Amino acid sequence: MSELENLGACPTGEHVSHPLCGYIGCVDLRPWAKANRYRYRLEESYQAENNAHVKGDGRWFVEVLCQRGLIYPAGGLDLAAYTKSVHAWRELLEVEGISKPQEASGEWRCRFPLSQLDAVAAILRPKRLSGMARLTDEHREKLKPYAFQGHKTG
Repeated sequence: MSELENLGACPTGEHVSHPLCGYIGCVDLRPWAKANRYRYRLEESYQAENNAHVKGDGRWFVEVLCQRGLIYPAGGLDLAAYTKSVHAWRELLEVEGISKPQEASGEWRCRFPLSQLDAVAAILRPKRLSGMARLTDEHREKLKPYAFQGHKTG
């Protein structure tokens, strides 16, 4: 999780807080999503932001698409979960560290610490990218001893 705990840095070094800089202040979920082959998108207001420095690298706008909702950054090492599923909501309330639960017209939102990301993902079930996973060269080398060697006679 150490890569996820990186809250970013202002490329110009001018800013130390988020409202002034979109490069810092929250967890970037993209490396986690890519490593697990989960689908994500940039929230629609990312395109509307006209100040490139406030827009940043997009970390504030990442939404991990799930079968039962969304996971997105909430600031600092906190993340947020959104669902319309009452069953998912009941399961989320059982996760340790869930805070600020909100309900409005059949939609539920809550915050949770980064340490609970995998537990929340297991409940909301992120959608996977289509296609087959690609083997890295490193993984291919590890699998070579187990490859089919052909039929040995004699």
